[in-house]
Amino acid sequence: MPRRDPDPPFRGPWSDLPPPEPPKREGPMRWRARGARGAREPIISNWRGLLIVLFLLFVAPALASWVAHLIMAQMAGR
Repeated sequence: MPRRDPDPPFRGPWSDLPPPEPPKREGPMRWRARGARGAREPIISNWRGLLIVLFLLFVAPALASWVAHLIMAQMAGR
């Protein structure tokens, strides 16, 4: 069985740094006070996504219905 080196091989310029400190643990009481997303984050963080969803829900069906009526009128010969 081959003998293993106690130190791992050199892997990069940061391999000799100590491991990062683990994040500070907070109890469940702190979670309720801050909320799941944090204290200062807005409710809607992506306005472009909200506009796309609103367009798909309200505007796109009306446009599709209008286009469908145009096509049906063309087929009927009006």
